Amino acid sequence: MIKNQYGKIRFCELSKNDFLNHVTDAESHMNQRDVANILGLDYRPEPIRLKQEDTLYIAQLQGGKLPEGSTELPEGVDLKFMEVKFK
Repeated sequence: MIKNQYGKIRFCELSKNDFLNHVTDAESHMNQRDVANILGLDYRPEPIRLKQEDTLYIAQLQGGKLPEGSTELPEGVDLKFMEVKFK
């Protein structure tokens, strides 16, 4: 996932609104179809390679799995949003 083995990685938690604002014009590599549908993002399960100065936005499912075909999060399941900067 990381192309260069040297550098610093910084993680920052984001709100859902901040996450969606940042990914509006970003290239999507969302690898979970149902999460992509819930967030209105493209489903593109392609590998990524981070280079220095790249920023990665992550929507991490927490609290369980989504039933196939989900269009919303079931009770007890949530998403955590992160920004990862590679310097």
